[in-house]
Amino acid sequence: KVLRAIARASLRTGRPIMAHSHPANRSGLDEMDIFEDEGVDPARVQIAHTGDTDDLDYIEELLARGPFIGLDRFGFDIVLSHRRRVQTAIELCRRGYADRIHLSHDAAAIAMPQRTDAVSSSPRASASAIPATSESPAPIGWAGSTAWISARRQALRAGP
Repeated sequence: KVLRAIARASLRTGRPIMAHSHPANRSGLDEMDIFEDEGVDPARVQIAHTGDTDDLDYIEELLARGPFIGLDRFGFDIVLSHRRRVQTAIELCRRGYADRIHLSHDAAAIAMPQRTDAVSSSPRASASAIPATSESPAPIGWAGSTAWISARRQALRAGP
């Protein structure tokens, strides 16, 4: 129900979607089923935490559906080692997917709670430090989205 509501809100507002996933059960594919069923343009979706696996068959199957993917938990080695995350990112870039990947880390508050205050006080770590505009609004799903931050930074670099 929640994913359908998010899809409908995205369609009404024009905002992109950032959806958390659990690659171990290939949930990104199920999420895309719902978003596609609701009529969401896959290019307006980012499936987060895809980098928690190095299963390139799964990742390519997901990418074939059209979303962006988040290789967004660097530093969260409990699920997949840093080395394997890097190897996966390199291989995906080699296969031509660099423009569909959002690199980030979503581990500071989870894996290193003692550093949460230092991280959260950094303007670079806060989505609120990058104002939303009509050209690049924050996504439906989670205001701290790595997808939105990445897209907003790219838009700022491109200029008016």
